[in-house]
Amino acid sequence: MAENSLNDTEVVLEGEDEVPFDDRELPLKGMHMLLNNGFDEAFELFKKYKEESPLMLAGYSFVFFMQALMSFEEEKLEEALKMLQETEKKCEVGDGFVKSIKKKLSKKKKRTEQQISVEDKIQRQVITADSLLYQAILVFTNQDIPSYVKGGWLLRKAYKIYEKLYKEMTGLRERQGKLKESSSYSSLNASSDGPIDGNDNEIPSEVLDMLQGAVNFGYGTFQLCISLVPPKILKIIEFLGFEGDREVGLKALLYTSHSKDMKAPLAVLGLLWYHTVLRPFFALDGANEYDGGCVEAEAIIAENTEIFPNSPLFLFFKGRIHRLRKQVDSSLTCYNQALDAAAGQREVELMCLYEIGWCNLMKLKWRESLTCFTRLKEETKWSKCYYTYLEAVAHASKRQKKAIFMVTHTLKRQKKAIFMVAHGSKRQKKAIFMVTHASKRQKTEIFMVSHASKRQKAIFMVAHASKRQRKEIFMVTHAS
Repeated sequence: MAENSLNDTEVVLEGEDEVPFDDRELPLKGMHMLLNNGFDEAFELFKKYKEESPLMLAGYSFVFFMQALMSFEEEKLEEALKMLQETEKKCEVGDGFVKSIKKKLSKKKKRTEQQISVEDKIQRQVITADSLLYQAILVFTNQDIPSYVKGGWLLRKAYKIYEKLYKEMTGLRERQGKLKESSSYSSLNASSDGPIDGNDNEIPSEVLDMLQGAVNFGYGTFQLCISLVPPKILKIIEFLGFEGDREVGLKALLYTSHSKDMKAPLAVLGLLWYHTVLRPFFALDGANEYDGGCVEAEAIIAENTEIFPNSPLFLFFKGRIHRLRKQVDSSLTCYNQALDAAAGQREVELMCLYEIGWCNLMKLKWRESLTCFTRLKEETKWSKCYYTYLEAVAHASKRQKKAIFMVTHTLKRQKKAIFMVAHGSKRQKKAIFMVTHASKRQKTEIFMVSHASKRQKAIFMVAHASKRQRKEIFMVTHAS
């Protein structure tokens, strides 16, 4: 079934200009290509038709986004960010892009101007929100305070668009169900610039379902993620205008996963991530056992196996299900298959290596796990200290003469430790972390932990009280 779909797409690619262009089915086929390791094919497909449809333009920018996340190269991250910003601008209300789309559609499909306006404006708002969401993710990769502030601002803009469209689409479906002969949608707003209006007949149900799926993906993703935030932080987030309902989010993603929208495969992956990663981690739904979401995940994978036979992400989630069920050998098989299928997709490879390393660690295969954690430490941008620690555990189990447990790791360009228990301030050389205070009458030393050696300074020192000292602190020094 999947092969037939891809072949149909190839006919469109290789055919002449007279071949009919379907701006509803073709973007979904492009996403299927993308997730089946067809990055180049998907890129060429979206590139060819990016001027024909906003959806194809959105798919074109999404390929840049995925490539940037897979490689984490600075050039690709900047290129993807720029492409997403261009997509956002082209899909804004009132620019020339819409006029060109209307002309092409009026020649090929002879739709009325009002119906094009309703469908196109809703779709372009969704694309704008999607672009803002993807931009926020890329901005967060910089891992600094200005990036977090900017990323949060982009997220809020995207969320408000999704929230507004979700309410409007729900109202539109209710009105259209009750008043099928109505010729006015005056209460449906297109954007902050003005309402979506028109005197055309009702939107076809299949088009309405696709638009609902497009809106539900972003809205459901926000609802699900925000609902998992700790209560104390959630109060702050709600103060900023966000809200989260897990049940609403899951229903929205489930709707999108069965729709014809191009983001349906992404909704499927989001549901798999929830059932195999988030549910066991947070022990959701009162499930004490780790395999609480395996049944739902298996059903989702079985439903999409024919569509995504070569996707490393689906193979990864298969391995995740086996691991949750303590079937380590089967899990390793799936993870290794996913690793082979993900050749060239760096971040997917690292995800697989992490799981392979832990499975080998559970099987006491130290050499294999050491290989995985060493590569993770060298290539990933996240949690280098954690992978250094796991590397040290593997070294210790092999009884090598290297450091047994290493909590700190020296970077190539820096000689500072990544994990520091105490930090020195600019103006003071005292440690920031203070634990205990000595009474004024005590002159003796309170806690003494570390010891000095000939070649090393004290590793752990706990300050003691004396007449000349007023503060008792924990100081952590490193051997030079």
